[in-house]
Amino acid sequence: MRFLAGSQSRFAREQFAGPLLSTSSLSVGIAAGDIEHRRSGPPAFPRESTEVVSCRRYDEPMTPRLRVLVEQPTRGKRWVAVAADWPGLERGGKTEDEAPFDAPLFERKVRLLRAAWAEFDETAARVSAELRPGVRGGGRSRDRLVRHVMATEGGDFSKRVKAKSELEDLLTPVRLARHRDLFVEAMRAWYAQGKPLGNWTIPYLLRHTAYHVLDHTWEMQDRDLTDVAPTGIARTPASSR
Repeated sequence: MRFLAGSQSRFAREQFAGPLLSTSSLSVGIAAGDIEHRRSGPPAFPRESTEVVSCRRYDEPMTPRLRVLVEQPTRGKRWVAVAADWPGLERGGKTEDEAPFDAPLFERKVRLLRAAWAEFDETAARVSAELRPGVRGGGRSRDRLVRHVMATEGGDFSKRVKAKSELEDLLTPVRLARHRDLFVEAMRAWYAQGKPLGNWTIPYLLRHTAYHVLDHTWEMQDRDLTDVAPTGIARTPASSR
């Protein structure tokens, strides 16, 4: 999997199909030394530029190995094992290991989140307004999906670090970019200060935000009707006629 600039890029969902961690063991299919552990203590973060940065693609090569991070919660008995390079691929567990969630790793997760946002924006701009019905015959339209993602992020996820935005403030590219920058800055400051986040953590908030936006990005891509003729038959590409 890799994130590339250009309108034909895709997140390679097939890579998720490999062996996953079970809830009773954190070592299934994972080589020794591949498991890392995240603690919630505050690192010493360098200040990031205050310049507003638009969403951009993540262009670093993806590792062929499945690196696993084990996140310690602020309270409670459950730990969470997550794939370091695959936002949203996670399982619960009850064991722990050692490795910090430091400033460089935080910045890498921010770049992954921005890549997920960029993929979402590109997909929403090109798919059909009406989407293929789901297996039960229903499903949101493109615009309803977009509003759902923005409302959830602006009214729930970002509210957890006091960076809440109303849906109406996210409906223009400039305001949306500004919200995302403020959200990232709020997470950075929150984590650097070691402030509690209820039963969530900043690493989880980063990962869950990316997972949510990617989940609905893939839904739009899967249900897109752009290349389907009115009869329901896929159009033949011009190059093969």
